[in-house]
Amino acid sequence: MQREISDLPEDHPGRSALVLAAQNALAIWKRGQQSQQRERTAQAVSDIARALTELKSLEEVLHDIVCRGRQLLGSDLSWLSGEQEGILRVLAIDGATSDATRYMTAAASVGIAGHVVRTAAAFTTSDYLNDPVITHTPENDGTPRREGLRAAVAVPLMAGSRVIGVLTVGDRAERVFTPREVAVLATLASCASVAVRNATTYNALQDQLTEAGERIRDLEDRMAEAASAASALGEMIERLAEGESAVGSLALLGRMFDGRVTLADTFGRPLLAPEEGSLVPPVPALSPPLLRAADAARVSARCQMLSEGGLVHHVVALSAGSGAAGSLVLSRQAALSEAMRAFFERAGALLALHLRPETDAREAGNRSAARLIHRLLDGGRNEGSALSEELQRHDLALTRPLHLGVIEAEQAQLPALARRLRTALGPRAGLIGEWNDHLVLLTEADAPQALRQRLNELIYGDLRLSGQAALSAPVQGLAALRQCLPAVRLCLDLSRCLGIEKQVSYEPEMSLYAVLFHGHDSSRVDQVLEALIGPLLRHDAARNGKLCETLLNFLDNGRNASLTARLMGVHVNTVHNRIEAALALLGASATGSPLVEQHIALRLHHLRRRV
Repeated sequence: MQREISDLPEDHPGRSALVLAAQNALAIWKRGQQSQQRERTAQAVSDIARALTELKSLEEVLHDIVCRGRQLLGSDLSWLSGEQEGILRVLAIDGATSDATRYMTAAASVGIAGHVVRTAAAFTTSDYLNDPVITHTPENDGTPRREGLRAAVAVPLMAGSRVIGVLTVGDRAERVFTPREVAVLATLASCASVAVRNATTYNALQDQLTEAGERIRDLEDRMAEAASAASALGEMIERLAEGESAVGSLALLGRMFDGRVTLADTFGRPLLAPEEGSLVPPVPALSPPLLRAADAARVSARCQMLSEGGLVHHVVALSAGSGAAGSLVLSRQAALSEAMRAFFERAGALLALHLRPETDAREAGNRSAARLIHRLLDGGRNEGSALSEELQRHDLALTRPLHLGVIEAEQAQLPALARRLRTALGPRAGLIGEWNDHLVLLTEADAPQALRQRLNELIYGDLRLSGQAALSAPVQGLAALRQCLPAVRLCLDLSRCLGIEKQVSYEPEMSLYAVLFHGHDSSRVDQVLEALIGPLLRHDAARNGKLCETLLNFLDNGRNASLTARLMGVHVNTVHNRIEAALALLGASATGSPLVEQHIALRLHHLRRRV
């Protein structure tokens, strides 16, 4: 059409009218094109707004924003920055050529995004790196230089009056963004702000739903556990009512809690344990940490947990009557839940009730033995015949020689200690019972050294007690029995004074020292030893010598050097040399000094070293 008009002569009468008509037609076509473009843009923005306002995760929404921003303006690169604590970080990006661009950060006061954060208004530039309005830094300019960015437009994402993000779109070629394009991008940013808030809320709701689901599953698991435990406890009650043994009850608890259950006394010695169906091998005695856990369970009345040996041990204290009956220990691969620990506590209480008759019978026996011991040691003078009859039930007679033993222990441990001694000493254990916060043993005088050794093994080996223990010489008759009691108690005090630990003292060996040191503490004993044999003590300590041992054997054997050498397994000349050295240190002679006080001091020192 234009070519045909231009081919007409200049003086053609219709040429001017045709030119005007063509110009009008072209203007109408351009307006139509612009109108269609605006309609397409409006439709695109509407589609974008609808898409962005759908409920999605925050990551999906951010990715949609940058992709649609880039597509809407037909640009090369688009990214969304978020501000946190004065730092701008890339939240989503589309069109980047370098991985470094995806992780770029910048201060909220620099770059095109920083300018938008400060002004809360859109900004466009056709020459990013040379634009004087933008605050430039080498670090921040490194990204547009790496990406070859030339032109850019940035708009804020607003939440009220606060800028929560910046959407930037850029081109690697020269370009001037029109006001319409800036307005379109600003409209997208407005929709994006709503979408971000919706997505944030959606994520929060999803987190709450996930947490609620986990809580529901946890409640369901607990309900299942509770139902299983309640069923097992019901079965346990039925079996106990039908006469189920305590061992059978422990096996049932082991199956219910998927572990091994052991009943231990207050010393940690196992009383009962199932023989089969257990994942954990039996343990001869509870370890010190488990004993402390049992003490804590007794004080708190709650289940205590302890990890040891690759297992988790659950300990509950059992009470019966007026005292402690021991502890129930569950050993398994993993810890019980709080609800299952509560059921284990209930199971322990139920087992304690089941054992109550047996415990009551033992307590009755303990009380009977304690009353008899009180009458023997503190009773009247005219009870001899009645006491003799009662002692016959324990295979004892006041007309035969007897040993009196006194053991120190904590009050809560006395019943279990009495039971352990009766079991270990067998049918001829004699009379064992409590007396004034001590445990008293009255048994026939038969091989006192063997009895002391057995008591040592039981009290300080198996039971690991820390208190003092003493055994009397054989005594016969009620009067002699009561007279030896103060001497035995004095022997306990002297053992403590001398620092004797984990050794049953024999009263005849200690009687002389008890008289000498009654009422004194260990420092007084140290002073006496230093005054009488101090030079020998220092010599032996410095040289690892045996002057004290040799001189004691020499004096014990009537100053017979040959007998001393034979007993010590050394040459007689060695004995002579040691005696001369010892006497020289003491300032005495082998014949001229009786050395009575030194002899006593050497015996006392030997007693200390022996224990």
